[in-house]
Amino acid sequence: NGATSNGPIIYNDANGNWSFWAGNNGAAGQWNNRDAGPVAVDAWTHVAITYDADTTTRRLLLNGLEVQSEVLGISANVLRNMHFGSGSDLGGDYYWDGRLDDIGFWDTALTDAEVQDVMTNGIKADSPTDPNLLVISPFPLTLTGAVQAIDIPLNNGGTTKPLNVTAATFTGGNAGSFSLTGLPGPIAPGGTGMLKISFNPAGISGAVETQLELTSDSAVGAVKTVSLTGFIHDPSVIAPEERLEFGTLTAGTAILTKSFTVKNNGATRTLNISAIEPSGPDMAAFTVTGYPETLAPGATGTVEVVFDPQEADGSFVSRLVISSDDPLLPAVTVVMHAEAPVANPLVAWWPLNTDGSDATGNGFDGEVAAAGTVTFGGTGASAATGASADFADGGHLDVPFSPLLNPTSFTVTLWANADSTSDLYASPITSRVHGGGGETNGYIIYNAAGGNWAFWTGQGAVGWDDVTGPAVTVGGWTHLAITYDAATDTKTLWVNGEPAAVDTTRGAPTQYTPNYSTSLHIGAGDDNGAGFPFDGQIDDVALYKKALSQS
Repeated sequence: NGATSNGPIIYNDANGNWSFWAGNNGAAGQWNNRDAGPVAVDAWTHVAITYDADTTTRRLLLNGLEVQSEVLGISANVLRNMHFGSGSDLGGDYYWDGRLDDIGFWDTALTDAEVQDVMTNGIKADSPTDPNLLVISPFPLTLTGAVQAIDIPLNNGGTTKPLNVTAATFTGGNAGSFSLTGLPGPIAPGGTGMLKISFNPAGISGAVETQLELTSDSAVGAVKTVSLTGFIHDPSVIAPEERLEFGTLTAGTAILTKSFTVKNNGATRTLNISAIEPSGPDMAAFTVTGYPETLAPGATGTVEVVFDPQEADGSFVSRLVISSDDPLLPAVTVVMHAEAPVANPLVAWWPLNTDGSDATGNGFDGEVAAAGTVTFGGTGASAATGASADFADGGHLDVPFSPLLNPTSFTVTLWANADSTSDLYASPITSRVHGGGGETNGYIIYNAAGGNWAFWTGQGAVGWDDVTGPAVTVGGWTHLAITYDAATDTKTLWVNGEPAAVDTTRGAPTQYTPNYSTSLHIGAGDDNGAGFPFDGQIDDVALYKKALSQS
């Protein structure tokens, strides 16, 4: 509603998940977003969001099943139009790419059964049919790989008449693996009965699907077809979800060793492990010295790994990829972390007094890019920092890529004096790269759209992980620092020496993966430095290969 955020939104979000956003009369741009399962591409999904004002409970349902519920208020949109197929206040952004069908809006929070009725039978302006067979379709099967009994709940959505289910048959796909073991008796109005079936895998592995045809006296139709879908996860590799912590090398110690257990959680099939290999920027510091090549059903084995920093120091993070014939997860990742004591954490220092040279002598000198203007010799942030550089018209410095400029744990510090804020993003420093599949890597400081300082990191997955700090002060110096501690997977934005935003939520699988190929840019952003130019002065930029403390 202009100055405040109000109303609900459904998103196919930047990470490919269904997301329920809503405002609660917060400041402009302050939305409460809650994510759920991944979006299925080129397939129909029934999506429902509900809000009960009496209990302030908001829910998200996918294909008739609740996937998210939380007590969290929503304030009403009292000004803007509702938009189908796009977002933003005026409908001019966040466009939906795909098909939509059968959109309904109610002035009450529907129950699960009512949502399932809408999903199964469509939206009806007249009164409910009676009796009315309601059942989730597709119905998800949790399959173990062994013979098992399965109950399927059948609901009567009618209000006055009992529902009688008289037959159930299986057709198509893996129909031969299913059998009926019991029909429910008459189902009272609003009640639930259980259809009992049996499943025998008989050598099946991977995806399982069949059609269940139910015959009843439902007023909607005598025969209803339900899709049964599942996956036999057998063999099934189980590896640690928590990071494998090696600790810190001590004086006189050259290597660290660590072991962990893997398990075949399948019921009938042997697990075959073809390889266990480190990957990522620090992969050379980790070596797998032993692992089981086969595991019988239910068996466990030991994986042994050695950490050798090879005379390097700092934080080391690598992903250990376990490759096997697991039909659902052929590649499972275990994150590893180790530390080697840092003798001198300062990697590079750009005073920006007269040029872009690195004052540490490490050779990480910045060159002025051909486009735009960079003017040295301006008034600095303080007497201790010397002169500063003024950046205008897209002018910036490029520092050639080096893995040393992209450590696993790091701190960046600088002084910034912004000339303006706008709806665009402006970066005083960026070291980032996109992978071939759009994966993000690296770190960024932004004078962000909306006029706040922000710290972004790539996670080796699609989408950026960001934290937002206070408003940008125009025409005045601000000291900025960003830190990332690999040991705790914690990122912090510091403004004038104080922590302005902290994020300790684990990323995918970490909040930060280093830039592995492109130059570092001072005064601009984007992978190649050609975008998100900073307009103002920058002074005394430094990079450290550890997360500095507040002091």
